[in-house]
Amino acid sequence: MIKDYFDVILSAEDSAYRKPDARLYSNNIAPFLLSKTPGGVLVVGDTESDLLFAKQAGLKSCWATYGYGDAEKCLALKPDFVIWTLKT
Repeated sequence: MIKDYFDVILSAEDSAYRKPDARLYSNNIAPFLLSKTPGGVLVVGDTESDLLFAKQAGLKSCWATYGYGDAEKCLALKPDFVIWTLKT
């Protein structure tokens, strides 16, 4: 099952904090991670809010260009990785 590949799965209703607030990570995600090293966490998202969340929480980020984010704003946040497509 896909859930076997994740340490934590949260919905918007599971936290009082919303992206890009770094407390979403520190209070609601980090305590449940198997690896306590922030370097082992990758935030994959398609909007500026996702990338800003990663940056504020000190996490690596990957921008999915095919989503809803504004390209200029997302690139300005200097994501660590960029995905152009899901096709291999």
